[in-house]
Amino acid sequence: MHLRLNRKSPLPIHIQLKAQLAHLIQVGEWSPGRRLPTVRQLAGSLRINRNTASRVFADLAREGHLSCERGRGTFVSPRRAGGRRERTRELLLLLDEAMGRARRLGFSPAGFAAALYARAHVSAGAARLRKARVLAVECDGPRLRRLGRELSEALPLRVDSLLVKDLDRRVRRDPRSRRKYPVVVTTFFHVREVQRRLGRTGCAVVGVPADDRLRRVLRHVPLVDRAGSEMLRRRLARGSRWYS
Repeated sequence: MHLRLNRKSPLPIHIQLKAQLAHLIQVGEWSPGRRLPTVRQLAGSLRINRNTASRVFADLAREGHLSCERGRGTFVSPRRAGGRRERTRELLLLLDEAMGRARRLGFSPAGFAAALYARAHVSAGAARLRKARVLAVECDGPRLRRLGRELSEALPLRVDSLLVKDLDRRVRRDPRSRRKYPVVVTTFFHVREVQRRLGRTGCAVVGVPADDRLRRVLRHVPLVDRAGSEMLRRRLARGSRWYS
């Protein structure tokens, strides 16, 4: 096997190994049914932890590149070996072009790979965050529309709106609805009332200013937050306290 791991690279070892094995399968260098070395053999030849090798095999099997047969070993999956070959060639041409441009800008191949890896994780984090939902709660229609609009403009996620007086009815009608929203945002004046109406739901109730200072609070909330809703709650709450 022609596998090389760069221990000085910012890319994690398991990512390097997984990418190389997947490449060998996708371009057809490893034919369907080919038997791979055992986890112990692979880890020993590359001088890596066996858990790392096992994780790579498990990831590739989950993605359909490999099939693991108890008592026999690990093999290249027939359904993946040839079906994506043309698309893989096109992808490699695209990567070669991008890597060439990166080299002309002064980036090494390792630097390009690290930047691509980081960018992919940021994009995935943004996609997850866009699926998250925040509930805006206020006492009257105009204030509720304003709060919902400013949250929607400032945060890359879905914002639902509900009047305080309708909160009890929503919870009674659909108890599971309380779990849809990791964060409920209202103005300082209504925080305790909203907490009381929601009860023990696990969602955080965050108070924000009722005037134009809300925009300054939201400006400090990151667009992509890998820690998810808990960090979002903390940032909102921390920003809110600046103006309390």
